Amino acid sequence: MNVKGDIEFMREAIALAKKSARIGEAPFGAVIVMDGKIIARGADRVVRKKDPTAHAEIIAIRQAASRLKTHDLSGCEIYTSSEPCQMCMAAIKYANIDRLYYASVAKDLEDAGVLSCHAHSELVSRKWEVEVDSENILRGEAMEAFEIYNKSNKE
Repeated sequence: MNVKGDIEFMREAIALAKKSARIGEAPFGAVIVMDGKIIARGADRVVRKKDPTAHAEIIAIRQAASRLKTHDLSGCEIYTSSEPCQMCMAAIKYANIDRLYYASVAKDLEDAGVLSCHAHSELVSRKWEVEVDSENILRGEAMEAFEIYNKSNKE
């Protein structure tokens, strides 16, 4: 742990969150660090991009992957201004990011009256449900994609 670096990187994530809030976006920022240097930055752009996945963490992950020309971000750390939602946590996990640091927690969002705090709290606590209507519709056809994938990865 590099306390001086950790503080510097977290301050950058928080600065991005503040900038995001000033332009009417949700107040979230993230930076990805590799070998003690910031390689990617992200701030929420859900409203401007009209993209519900344009969270700070996702934007930073996409930028880091593009810069490093790989989907595997092993060796990287992510600093976020707030506790990530489940979508962002999954992306962090899938990207193989080694370590996550965050400043505020979901309860802080709620206490501050952040508009999306209810959804964020639900996502963080996993106390949400999505109605699922599935009777294995076209399951066989979907399985064909798995077969193609397995064949193409064995060649």
